[in-house]
Amino acid sequence: MFCKLGLSGMRSVCQNTSDISTTETDMNQSVSEHVSEPLEVQNASTETLSLEEILQGLQAYPEDSGLPRQVLAGAIARRDEVTPHLLAWIGQAYGPDADQDGLKVNFALYLLSQFSEPKACPLILQLLRLPDDELDMLLGDGLTEDGRRYLISTYDGNWEALVELALDEAANEFSRSAAIGAMSGLLRTGRVEHKQVIMTWKDLLQRWRETDQPDRQEVPMSGLVIEVARHRLSELRQDLEAALASESFDPMMISSEEVIQRLDSQEDDPGFFDNWHHYRPITDVFAEFGKWQFFQTPAERIEAAARLEEMMARYRENLARENPELARKLFDPQLNDPFSAWPQGKAKRANKSMKQKRKQQSKSRKQNRRK
Repeated sequence: MFCKLGLSGMRSVCQNTSDISTTETDMNQSVSEHVSEPLEVQNASTETLSLEEILQGLQAYPEDSGLPRQVLAGAIARRDEVTPHLLAWIGQAYGPDADQDGLKVNFALYLLSQFSEPKACPLILQLLRLPDDELDMLLGDGLTEDGRRYLISTYDGNWEALVELALDEAANEFSRSAAIGAMSGLLRTGRVEHKQVIMTWKDLLQRWRETDQPDRQEVPMSGLVIEVARHRLSELRQDLEAALASESFDPMMISSEEVIQRLDSQEDDPGFFDNWHHYRPITDVFAEFGKWQFFQTPAERIEAAARLEEMMARYRENLARENPELARKLFDPQLNDPFSAWPQGKAKRANKSMKQKRKQQSKSRKQNRRK
């Protein structure tokens, strides 16, 4: 499984605290300053690489050698020649004879996203329908971090294909949520009509609140509720309020009060609702991969860990000042600290545990409603 150096573990634990996005932004900027190189450096010596050397380089695991910058620069320089191979790698990741090489797939996803390649969009939609365990091994937290961004970057104009993924109950719940996030990003940038989004989201809100299997709709429904509030779509207020009262909505993800408050407020909320950088197209693979722990040399990992600890110390101070009780719950030394544990690769287990706990709480809440 591929692991990025972002703060996805923190965001999943405390998604409603305002300091998280600020901390993450600071850290990502700090990481980018240390890992990005000037464009002329990135493009240096690319003419010496043949197409075969580029393709081989994109399939060679780094073994602590860092990000293959020259290979990536060569791929960008020979975009037209490389693109058919990248498309094939994504297509080969599913099917009876699947070649599920996570390195190839991730390079293909980010490069094709940077190329804004529309032919990749249907392939990515199919990839996101892989079984949960296969998807996790291929993409890791890239699904929740950037799933929507792959689709935004490669969108081919087929709106119904996004709707179909959102409705596909056999698909991973976070893949379905990524489709909703892609719709939101496309609306934000004006690439789809406002009226079209309203019609689709109204239909989805109604379908998911009237379902006889609410547990299977919780993640996409809660994600949709957040996006409706994010865009302040007051014309969907009645549908939104009905969704908040339904069993398909999970208040552990965000409270009903926060949703309605956002809908009625005109103030910016950079900590959560207006944190739009998670919806931007992918335009710089060097900056994207530069934040991945997987592509760091041992020295870079030590430096990144020090920066992360500095950011975490600042976060702890802010949280202790603004929400002492939450700070105690999260950072009590007698309890498992998912934040400090995350860099050692324990986030996946922590997230699974929290997800199971959330489902148990949701089940209890629904049983109480029926009484």
